[in-house]
Amino acid sequence: MVVRAVESEFPGLLQDPPSSFSGTWGSFSPTHAANAKKAEYNGLLAGLSLSQLGPWGDMPRGEVAQVLGNLLSLLSGSGKQVPDGWTVTQLTDNTYDEGSPEIHNGQVVWWGDPFNSDGTFDYQEIFLYDTSTGATTQLTDNTYRDRHPQIYNGQVVWSGDQPNSDGTLLLDSQIFLYDTSTGATTQLTDNTYDDGWLEIHNGQVVWCGYQPNGDGTNDWEIFLATK
Repeated sequence: MVVRAVESEFPGLLQDPPSSFSGTWGSFSPTHAANAKKAEYNGLLAGLSLSQLGPWGDMPRGEVAQVLGNLLSLLSGSGKQVPDGWTVTQLTDNTYDEGSPEIHNGQVVWWGDPFNSDGTFDYQEIFLYDTSTGATTQLTDNTYRDRHPQIYNGQVVWSGDQPNSDGTLLLDSQIFLYDTSTGATTQLTDNTYDDGWLEIHNGQVVWCGYQPNGDGTNDWEIFLATK
């Protein structure tokens, strides 16, 4: 997947391995072996114990992070040069995980797992980076998970798992919106079921809600918020 993405966005960056290079996994698949061989040859799989791993096995997030880190090194020039006109900037450099980045008009959002005061990291928070200022702003700071951020024209939406009164986390995520022009956060939903799979465009927010039926069952419905 990484090889296909790189060749789509940065054609010519990855070198074709010579015919003498067989790769650790050999010809395990007529469909995927060539890409695996190219990934290994170009250093994208460096740091992984390939002889102890199988090409069909699941990749835990640590291995995924290793491959993406190798790709960043390749793009930043420590391995090979970025194609003309491209610049790669590392936006985060810390000791916890980040994920789900989205970008619009020079503003980037993602979730991060910063450490709690007791050393644990159970709560995901939302972060915003502005390319015009180079500043990163943490948009949430609470004791529950904030995930799946989306951004459009300076408006950021995400889903948050608010805790119950006894401190346990709910499974019914709610939808929140942050407006960079005002600095205000608005909670768009407040119910007892799960809201997620959200998108935003031109100030309109759409999402799925796992709404209960009258017979005790639930099904996913579509909701739209406008202002």
